[in-house]
Amino acid sequence: MITFVIIEFKRDKNVSVIDQGYAYLALLLNNKADFILLYNETGEKKTLRKNEVDWSQSRVIFISPSFTTYQRKAIEFRDLPIELWEVEIYSNNTILFNHIRSPEKSESVNKISQRSEVVRTVNKQVKVFNEEDHLERNNDTIHRLYKELKELILSISIDIYKT
Repeated sequence: MITFVIIEFKRDKNVSVIDQGYAYLALLLNNKADFILLYNETGEKKTLRKNEVDWSQSRVIFISPSFTTYQRKAIEFRDLPIELWEVEIYSNNTILFNHIRSPEKSESVNKISQRSEVVRTVNKQVKVFNEEDHLERNNDTIHRLYKELKELILSISIDIYKT
């Protein structure tokens, strides 16, 4: 299954990432045929069919050297289909990408969706999965194996889970 991800490099810190992100997602979801056509015209060997796209996993990723405190706070929803990534290039040409994440106990984006028709429309079509969503569909053996693997990984460093 293929999904579309919109990536934008931001230079302007004064733009609302929530409003802009949802506007991009609404544009994508309201023009699915155009995006499939554009994909098919890029010269990919395989022609993409509409039933081969998982629209529910569409995302917007903003990349910037830095984000304002307001922008960082704005994405503090656990099921937001918008990601912030800070990028820093060091003098030795090493590049660091830092994923800005919302707190684990954050509220659902549906809390603000009552105020915006665009947010409601996008949220009906896009689903952000969390750890529990994946686990609830599996049996006890999978739960046990997942827990063991997670504990093993976290025993290396707790920072692995945070990134």
